[in-house]
Amino acid sequence: MTNPPSDPGRTTRADNFQKNLRWVCGYYKSISEVCRKIGINRQQFNKYLNGTSEPSEYNMRLICNFFGVEEYEILKPHDEFRYTIDTSEAPAAPAGPAAAQQAGVAGVSALFSRENSVPNMYLGYYYKYYQSFTSPGKILKAFVHIYAEDGTSRYKCIERLGDPANRTDPGFVFKYVGVAQLLRDRIFLVDSEILLGSEISQTILYPTFKSRLSVLHGLLLGVAGRASREPVCARVLMEYLGQEVDIKTAMRQLGLYDFGSPDIADTVKEAIQNDVRPGETCFRAHPR
Repeated sequence: MTNPPSDPGRTTRADNFQKNLRWVCGYYKSISEVCRKIGINRQQFNKYLNGTSEPSEYNMRLICNFFGVEEYEILKPHDEFRYTIDTSEAPAAPAGPAAAQQAGVAGVSALFSRENSVPNMYLGYYYKYYQSFTSPGKILKAFVHIYAEDGTSRYKCIERLGDPANRTDPGFVFKYVGVAQLLRDRIFLVDSEILLGSEISQTILYPTFKSRLSVLHGLLLGVAGRASREPVCARVLMEYLGQEVDIKTAMRQLGLYDFGSPDIADTVKEAIQNDVRPGETCFRAHPR
């Protein structure tokens, strides 16, 4: 599509894209080679390089997939993009095992940044459902809050291992705090349990591609809360409640439910079945 935008922000993005595309093409012998491998006409590609045209959504996806970047990355200011792609331009670090370990930790920490925060549409409250790690045949219904703080996405989760109908005895309660990050079209929730300090868990979710958020599907990896402490994995569904809810009312529904309970929707039960399909050699999330 042609590009004479009046929006200054869009002009900046177009300029960034042109510079970044020309620079990253320098990793290949010729522009013809790049066009041939991507599958885009050379004449059209030259328009992108010259800044006279912007790629369609489809061609942008082809370009980003070929160079192994996200669209938001190739639209960054040129200096930031070069640093993202070419780590040799980063400041030199001291050599040695300790320095290497420190660099590795810093690299992981850098993932939990403002740039990787989840979009605002994912902020709010959720019910989380999965088959209990400690009570076979039971569904655990937990409460999750994803929120923004200090420019990053964070979240809290409360689990109650008790009968939701029993208001006097909540059973065992676990509280988790962590960060929520969007990396290459997957939402990562990484947390630690804060009451006992006994667990770090991770949830990986498919984002939604619908205009209205309703549910998120994925996998939960954690540790069974019993003496054996087996590492365990289960399919998980998160039901979006909104950015404002009656927290007390929501908390009353937390607990362990029988798999046959009418209080849990059949669509939820189906989504959290931990079956392995024919031909699968590992446990996978099944997006719905």
